[in-house]
Amino acid sequence: MATQNLGKGRKRCQSCGQVVGSPTVTCPHCSHRFGTHGKPGKAAAEDLPFANFPNSTLPMELPVGHIPPGTRVWIFYNQNIYESVVIQARDVDCATIKLQKNPRQSLCYIPDRTVGKKCVWIPEDRVFMNEESIPSTFPNLGAAVPRVPIKLGANCDPAAVWLPSLCARMLDLSDLIPILGVKEPDMDVWEEHARLAADATTYAEIGKQVAWIVRQIKPEIFRNTRADAHHKDLLLMADACEQPTVDVPTMDRLLYMTKQHGIHWEHVKIMWDKERGKGLEQSAGADGRRTRKRPSKFITDEPEHNRNIRRKGG
Repeated sequence: MATQNLGKGRKRCQSCGQVVGSPTVTCPHCSHRFGTHGKPGKAAAEDLPFANFPNSTLPMELPVGHIPPGTRVWIFYNQNIYESVVIQARDVDCATIKLQKNPRQSLCYIPDRTVGKKCVWIPEDRVFMNEESIPSTFPNLGAAVPRVPIKLGANCDPAAVWLPSLCARMLDLSDLIPILGVKEPDMDVWEEHARLAADATTYAEIGKQVAWIVRQIKPEIFRNTRADAHHKDLLLMADACEQPTVDVPTMDRLLYMTKQHGIHWEHVKIMWDKERGKGLEQSAGADGRRTRKRPSKFITDEPEHNRNIRRKGG
């Protein structure tokens, strides 16, 4: 596909997708900071899960080699031979999709790997259809390569990895926003929302909760330079999360863009100060430290529920 000619001395912001002049250092539309010579800095480029928000999208039908999804295979990975399951790009986040080096790689899920990533791209010459086809030796490895089969009764669905991860990210984002920054002030509604998210068993169920939390955020706490545009774009992405066919990259993009490029955290800080000033959030304890007057939106008295919730900052 031919690259669009933007004109001499012009470039496209990777955060908001707008065309800006050069040598612009900060995008006037979304305050995104460019790196040297008009290119995104290293940290910004690594953080962005996709470019030219909101018009560009990641292809969900990425080629995953010649092996059909759901097939059990053996793979040589990290000096071990794992039994794994071939999965689709819709079952992983945007960062994992970007790791694909060529179309002849297979995306594999390793259920019994306890350390490191469980969803990895494997070259076709390291994928074996059965145990009999595995070579007896591998180059540069003197000792026998350990084989790790899938345990009996193991969950081979990659949703077992991504459902808790998406739930934790969603609740963590929501708990960073004070009551004054959301539309629903009723704590019972928030606790029910947390239970539904923790109990979700499908992408469609967790997608509805992700969309709900984004819709609850008041428009005034989004970045002031493009508040209306950001809010509308995020609402469109929330619509996609409510579809029965929602996938992991769609929810991953919405959570990322809401937190990193949508919300103006200085506005959130002001709301926290107002809320604490009204005595809604915290008061000084006997030891001089601040203690909560009201429960967190997502922490309940049920130990089984709390184990599913990850919270920053205590």
